[in-house]
Amino acid sequence: MKISPRNWAAAAGLALMATGPAMAEELKVSTFVVADQSLLKAVEAWGAEIEKRSGGALSFVYFPSSQMGPPNRQFDLARTGVADIALFLHGFTPGRFPLTELTYLPGVFEGVTVEQGAAAMWALSQDYLAAEHPGTHLLAVTPTGSARIFSQARFDSIESLAGRRIRHPGAVIADTYAALGAVPVGVPPQEMADAAQRGIVDGLGVSFQAANDWKLEGISDHVLDVDFGVASFALVMNQARYDSLPEDLRSLIDETSGEALSRALGAATDASEDEDRARFAEISTIISPGADEMARFEQVFAARRDEGVAALEADGLPARAFFDRLESTLDSLRE
Repeated sequence: MKISPRNWAAAAGLALMATGPAMAEELKVSTFVVADQSLLKAVEAWGAEIEKRSGGALSFVYFPSSQMGPPNRQFDLARTGVADIALFLHGFTPGRFPLTELTYLPGVFEGVTVEQGAAAMWALSQDYLAAEHPGTHLLAVTPTGSARIFSQARFDSIESLAGRRIRHPGAVIADTYAALGAVPVGVPPQEMADAAQRGIVDGLGVSFQAANDWKLEGISDHVLDVDFGVASFALVMNQARYDSLPEDLRSLIDETSGEALSRALGAATDASEDEDRARFAEISTIISPGADEMARFEQVFAARRDEGVAALEADGLPARAFFDRLESTLDSLRE
């Protein structure tokens, strides 16, 4: 059968229409954080850059606020391929990321910005942390701001915490609260405000950013301004999904993630921490213990750091090597 030039052109156009969309790749990004949270905004900015530089060949669709699963399932959503990418908090699955969780020990990031802390964590990621994220491609990692204690009652000393029920963001910080005589309580972030209002907890261990994200104003007249430790976030991509992408798109992801993206997440947290701290300073009493009391806190914290490292060493993990490298990297950033 003879095909006219006109019909041939039409057929070619239909073929291009059919193959065009198939060439585009869309990645589903899941997280438990709310839609306007600064970390997610930083991830969205990264995604927008990739979409622009790829000419639309790679795009992203976002599912915040645990739409795809609860906070403690976010990593597994990416690992199993239910989501292509997940932004998650390590502390929601205690013991699963043991070396990463050493960063939760109190005072580790004292004197550095969150961005600097993110760079330090990324510097150790390929030697130590990536292996704790099996089935995924590690895109970025960052600490949070330091956890303070937000409460209605006034806490200003170690004695004032004795027997008090304090919500914790992970098992490592829970152990720190316990070492201070408090009673650590696990509460999902979306339930924190309700737990405080109902008296289930006496205080909430969160950063200033998290206190703002989860709307704790009005139920936290006091903030104990002590660095009880940080939590940590990672952005991971399903390894099989990453491997399935064309080489040029994988290269684009690699070029824009890693240290650069980790620093971007950290910088976003720094900005939010500063803004949210100033906001809470206007509506709450921020309590900074005196030098003598802080020295007592630091005694407990130093013991916690030693105990945390020793416990993982006893389990056969290279905790001392990791922690020493982390501390030396952070020391170089403090200079």
